[in-house]
Amino acid sequence: MTLKNNSKANKARISVASLIPNGVFWSKPAIDWESEANFEFEISANDKEFKTYRIDLSKSPQIKSMLKRLRIEPAVNATKGGWEIKIISIE
Repeated sequence: MTLKNNSKANKARISVASLIPNGVFWSKPAIDWESEANFEFEISANDKEFKTYRIDLSKSPQIKSMLKRLRIEPAVNATKGGWEIKIISIE
């Protein structure tokens, strides 16, 4: 993910909801994000330029074979300021 953090936050979080395909994947839209794969990582505060952050999703046993939803919290606990996401890439 390539991100510019315009806040005092120094952490970001990505949560990944996944499933093992066995029919129509949208039949269960509710997601308990606490039980899904969560990745919290350090980011720099008050960026002047975009920075790229890489998260190794393979380290989580909670991720199954198909991505269902992606939740991005680009500035955890920020009460003011902003952020910009330039690129999200899943490989």
